[in-house]
Amino acid sequence: MHRSKTPISPSPADRKLMRNHTKEKSMKSSTRTATIAALAAGVLAFTAGCASSSGDVAASGGDPVSIGFIAPLKGSNAVAAKAMVNAAELAIAEVNAGGGINGRNVELKIYDDELSPDVASRVATRAITVDEVPVLVGGLSSAEGLAIREVAERSEVPYLASASSAAGITKDAKFTFRVAATALDQANAVVDIANALGLKNAAIMFDNGAVGPALSGMFQSRAKETGLASGGSPVEYVLAGTDLSGPVKSAAAQKPDVLLVGGSTGADHGLLAKTMVEQGLLVPIIGLAGVGFPDAFSVGGGAYDQLPGAYFPSSVDMNKPRFKEFHAAYEAKYGKAQLADAAVQSYDAVRIAAEGLRATNGTGGKALNDAISAMKPLDGAAGRSGSTISFGESRDGLRGSFLVVYRSAKNANSIASDVTIGK
Repeated sequence: MHRSKTPISPSPADRKLMRNHTKEKSMKSSTRTATIAALAAGVLAFTAGCASSSGDVAASGGDPVSIGFIAPLKGSNAVAAKAMVNAAELAIAEVNAGGGINGRNVELKIYDDELSPDVASRVATRAITVDEVPVLVGGLSSAEGLAIREVAERSEVPYLASASSAAGITKDAKFTFRVAATALDQANAVVDIANALGLKNAAIMFDNGAVGPALSGMFQSRAKETGLASGGSPVEYVLAGTDLSGPVKSAAAQKPDVLLVGGSTGADHGLLAKTMVEQGLLVPIIGLAGVGFPDAFSVGGGAYDQLPGAYFPSSVDMNKPRFKEFHAAYEAKYGKAQLADAAVQSYDAVRIAAEGLRATNGTGGKALNDAISAMKPLDGAAGRSGSTISFGESRDGLRGSFLVVYRSAKNANSIASDVTIGK
């Protein structure tokens, strides 16, 4: 894999232009043309090498077809982002080994959004207007995803969100698809896990990102619906912050027997667990997939092992045959790895993007959008056994009973076989 020496960084003018990234725009640009421009030197954060250096790629039949991939490549969530990139590159290698896009190679153009909505908007704009990619994939947090979505919708370029859970990602969308569980799916599952464990009094914490406040409200609604008590008001903390002592102290004052967390990043969950142990708040922690991210283990430093349990619902089923195939291929290429939802979903999202491009012979815009919508249900690597991915009924692609409950301990995630939710 080749990397350029200078990663993308937003200019002052671009920052000003993208400042209001979360507002819906009414402007629409013309449909992207089918021809993909050659790589522009120095533009990319780095470019996947599988399309140009692998011996089993498709024979050259014209300019390569590009897929733009956006993730936070630096900072505390870099491990999770790297796994997303690796999974996306694996999908690209498989597509090229199978003939590419009707004989044309597929290449991955990868952009660092620094976990910043402003930068996500900027690099999404660069990918579309300068590199002329016909489709975008990625975004780790909902804040990034919402920013990318705005640019994609305005530009009429399909976007496959592979990790972002906020309702706004697909609400009223015309060019955005999601290959991930929604915030509501996950929030309900978090409360259901607490009930399945027989816990009675929950404290709620949530980050101040794009989806945290909404998750808090969803936790409260589901708790009220199912009879799970709450000892006080939900406690907010700063997304990607460095000190959670104050918020944890406030949660501990509610004397809970479980902590429900509406968070986005693995690093935050690791710091939260570490702070809980330091303050003596030794209760189970139940949150979204970030609980099991590699960054959570590295930041937490074994804190999960000192709590009664750390649980999360996941769209990854380690017992699913299709996941096992993907995981074996991933480890053969990159080494032993424990993969979180975002990586597995990124693999599926890139496969879907490539299949759509194959149907349109590399054309983007409305043609690609329609092709993705019309695709037959995919047996993805993500999702519980028996679930599929399709967009005929909704912009949210995961179908069926697709969530599995995991427990995090000893720097690993394992299916919590004694905790069952859903059908």
